[in-house]
Amino acid sequence: MPPKNLQGSSDALGDTALAQQRMQQAQKMAAEARGLLAESERLIQEAQQMDPSLAPKTTKAKTTKKATAVAEAPAKAPRKTKAKVSA
Repeated sequence: MPPKNLQGSSDALGDTALAQQRMQQAQKMAAEARGLLAESERLIQEAQQMDPSLAPKTTKAKTTKKATAVAEAPAKAPRKTKAKVSA
């Protein structure tokens, strides 16, 4: 069932045209996003050149203690019971 704000189309050509429009829109948005990411990277590099204190600092990785595994209690085996039969 299509969402309330969209009307279904029994026309295959209509559905195909809509699908093509959506594909074109998605491709355009992806290209714009790539452009924005490239521009943001350029601005970051420019800012870091202007003020080196903004550059990411490299630090040694801290060693962390491994969590000790807590032994779980073994699962109880199911009881074997005989069904009561009434005559």
